[in-house]
Amino acid sequence: MSKIIEPCLCAYASVCTFGSALRSIFSILMLIVAGIYPAVAQNNPYKIQDDLYELYLRANRLRTTPQGLALADSMYAAAVKAGDKKAECIATVVPISYYLNNKQTEKLEEAVKRCKEVSRANGYLQYFYHADNQLIIYYMNTNHSMRALQLAQAMREEAFKDNHPYGIFSGIRNLGNIYTVRYNVSAAKQCFLEALEYMQKNLPEQNPSQLYRSIATCFISEYRRQDNNEAYADSVLFYCQKSQETAMTEQARLESMMMMCYAYFVVGDTASFNAGYYKAEAEMERLGISAGVAYWPRIQSCKAMIDGDREKAYFYAGQSSSLIESYSQYCRVARFFGDCDSTLKYYELYRWKTDSINAQLQLQDIADLTVQTENARLRQENTELDLQNATLSLDRTRQQVEIERQNAENNLLLLNNRELELDRLKSDSALQHSLAENQRVEAEARLRQEQEASRYRFIILSVVIASLVVFIVFLIIYVYRRRLHFRLLRQKNRELSEARDEAQSANRMKTAFIQNMSHEIRTPLNSIVGFSQIVTDPDMGLEPEEAKEYGRLIQHNSDLLTTLVNDLLGLAELESGTGTVNLTLQPCNHLCQEAVSAVVGRCPEGVKLHWTSEVDDGYTLLTDGMRVRQVLINYLTNAEKHTTEGEIRLHCSVSEHPGSVTFSVTDTGTGVPPEKTESIFDRFEKLDDFQQGLGLGLNICRLIADSLHGSVRIDTNYTGGARFLFVLPIEAPAAVLTK
Repeated sequence: MSKIIEPCLCAYASVCTFGSALRSIFSILMLIVAGIYPAVAQNNPYKIQDDLYELYLRANRLRTTPQGLALADSMYAAAVKAGDKKAECIATVVPISYYLNNKQTEKLEEAVKRCKEVSRANGYLQYFYHADNQLIIYYMNTNHSMRALQLAQAMREEAFKDNHPYGIFSGIRNLGNIYTVRYNVSAAKQCFLEALEYMQKNLPEQNPSQLYRSIATCFISEYRRQDNNEAYADSVLFYCQKSQETAMTEQARLESMMMMCYAYFVVGDTASFNAGYYKAEAEMERLGISAGVAYWPRIQSCKAMIDGDREKAYFYAGQSSSLIESYSQYCRVARFFGDCDSTLKYYELYRWKTDSINAQLQLQDIADLTVQTENARLRQENTELDLQNATLSLDRTRQQVEIERQNAENNLLLLNNRELELDRLKSDSALQHSLAENQRVEAEARLRQEQEASRYRFIILSVVIASLVVFIVFLIIYVYRRRLHFRLLRQKNRELSEARDEAQSANRMKTAFIQNMSHEIRTPLNSIVGFSQIVTDPDMGLEPEEAKEYGRLIQHNSDLLTTLVNDLLGLAELESGTGTVNLTLQPCNHLCQEAVSAVVGRCPEGVKLHWTSEVDDGYTLLTDGMRVRQVLINYLTNAEKHTTEGEIRLHCSVSEHPGSVTFSVTDTGTGVPPEKTESIFDRFEKLDDFQQGLGLGLNICRLIADSLHGSVRIDTNYTGGARFLFVLPIEAPAAVLTK
């Protein structure tokens, strides 16, 4: 029974490594693009024009969205206009990622076809074979392995015709991966060995570690199938060792180490297995538990079998990444401990699962072949219809030729008749010409007399018109100068009136500002001075709790006074234009966390202050972090003043206003009256005149938002309190970038 089970187990292990193999394909493409082709004058990794490279970076960042698709089209048009052939090819790669991510098969096939046509026409075949690789991966992930196999075979043949090393290597390796998924271990091993030999001869700069692991997996299956043949055991250990020696990353080295450890278990070398197990366990602790976790449960189960711990062996067997692998490991554990009934039970479950997968593959292959046959039949029918249409078109052409011949004979007869008619008309024309000549002579005599009389009338009329024109011009100039004088006079009066009103308004604002400042500063200052005198006076005999409370009041009023001064300085800086905008990539979640941390100490008791976000910690925004934090802190401080119970929540969203990042502060406080939703952001505007503050915080928020080309406003649809919004564009405007 081991001859039947083990090849399937090893084939399935190869499937587990298939994802890593696919990830390495894209790395190979990037190495070829960056290393094989000679450098040109452009300063970017792809050696295309810098403006096109910037456009590509934006399109690639948004490659899973319609915006990325539109940017790719714009890049292609710009590359065609600039004559950058390589940029044209790169632009056609982005739509492949878009349709691959959205699982649109027909659109993906069209995008691949277009990329291949452009790449071959421009002579950049690395993108030609990259497109084929992407389509093969898509077919594999959607269980169309027959299509993937046919495409990989065609890719290999075409690469040999082109003598393109990367295409040849990718085609051979893709065949090995596909045969692995289809449980054809012998064919997979042959392809992997052929790919390794070709890589070593033609692509020595590529890393063969993953390929060595795939070959070792195939030899493990062969070893079990050949009744533990020692020759196969040597091959298993040889390729596992080579994979470990050539691994270039810690992750790959750990996977190779675990493969080597499992190989020792398969060939029965218990001492080497134990040494490898403890070494892998130490490496796992150094790198973190997530590294190599797909291999680790199987290794732990093998270790438990060697230690004789049946329960632990079954437990780790159940931790495998898939149900089919768990069944196979259960079967191996039962056989190791001599439990024939359990071995048979798990073997039957394993066979049922593998048979289901094979049946599904066969059904999918039949469906794919049926679709291909139907497409071929339709193409044949279309060819026959085209032939019939061509025959009908030929018959119509013959009929048209016959009709045109008859028309030509009729036209010849008409031409003869017209020549006879022309001769008659020539005779009549000679007679008419004589009569016309006599009439012309008489008309010329009458015309000379009329011209002489008209000349005198024209002179008189010209003098009269010239006099009228001169008079009208002088009249227009006079009226225009008079109206201009009155217009300038009205404008000066209006400017003087506006200047007077502005001066009066500024004087009133200055008076109100001084009065408000004197009150707002005096209140916390008096509290600080008064409580400081009480605390420092030894004769007061304060209790520790009273001294602590007075200290808290001093700290609170100090914070209020600092806020007033910072608001005044910030307003002066923003209005004078001396403030600068420092654009850097800022993590949105970090900005929220810093803003909440800055005000959490002032949050009233019974109010929950927290923040949430739709984006992960790696999401960044090109903006001025200090200014954004200042707005968020002002929002949160304002919410704390008007909220006595409930919660205050800061939220970061990219879906509320597409194309922008929206920061919102929502509270369960008193809210904002509808009549003040617009004026609340004006200077010195306060909802409650009895609340401390100058009414400058929200006005500063508006000035900051304007400098960043964003916006601040109140969500009028929210009724549970107040909800303030701060919206910033994801793409920073050019006016901000130049500051």
